[in-house]
Formats: sequence, structure tokens, C-alpha cells
Amino acid sequence: MIFDKKYFRIDENDTFEALERLLKICKGGYACVAMITGYGILGFRDPHGIRPLVYGRRGNDYMMASESVALDSLGFTIVDDVKPGLFSFSFPSSQN
Repeated sequence: MIFDKKYFRIDENDTFEALERLLKICKGGYACVAMITGYGILGFRDPHGIRPLVYGRRGNDYMMASESVALDSLGFTIVDDVKPGLFSFSFPSSQN
């Protein structure tokens, strides 16, 4: 469990564990995006695919949005939809 640790800096395993636990208790339709300082952006959606979530790239920049038009209008190339019940994690270019 994340809170059992004696430090306050999270790592990738903490993020995946927290997300796994969150997806088990969330109900309904949702699409969420979070920026985790020092790691990148995380996006996930409900297991039934009720809410949309798409991600794109522009050079070394990544973006997630619920509508592809948001990416298009800012010059991002659409990479893919985040699949229902799954998540996408984009690292800064210095961590690729």
C-alpha cells in the first residue's frame, strides 16, 4: 500500500497500484487526466467506454482531451483513443 511507505516521492509502481485500486471502486462513466510532476501525464477512462479520451503528439509534446477537435485545433496529431478500462501514460522526452 502506498501510505505504508516511509517516503513521500512516488514512483511508477505507486502510480499503477493506485490506479488499479481506483478503477476497482469507480462506477459510471468517466475520463480522467492527471499531470504527475516529474513523470508525465496519465489518462484513463471507464471500463465501458462511456466517456471518450484521445491522446496526440506534437513534436515532443503530448496532450490528452475528451474531444479530438481540441488536439486538432492546437496542431497535435492524434495517436489513438485511450481504450475503455485502460490508461495511457506519457513521459517527458527526457525520460523516453
